[in-house]
Amino acid sequence: MQASELINSASKEIAMGNADLSQRTEEQASSLEETASSMEELSSTVKQNADNARQANQMTMAASEVAAK
Repeated sequence: MQASELINSASKEIAMGNADLSQRTEEQASSLEETASSMEELSSTVKQNADNARQANQMTMAASEVAAK
């Protein structure tokens, strides 16, 4: 095999490796975007739950005061 054939073969292997790496990088980026979106939704849900718990606590305290009277 001549040097030019070896270089050509190695170049093709490198190109295939780069294409594979690029594909996996794109997949990881997509997964990270999905994870970030899910985390935003979860954060919003937790905040809503905290707000609901705070309101329920206020209502319970008000009811307790009325019951005490």
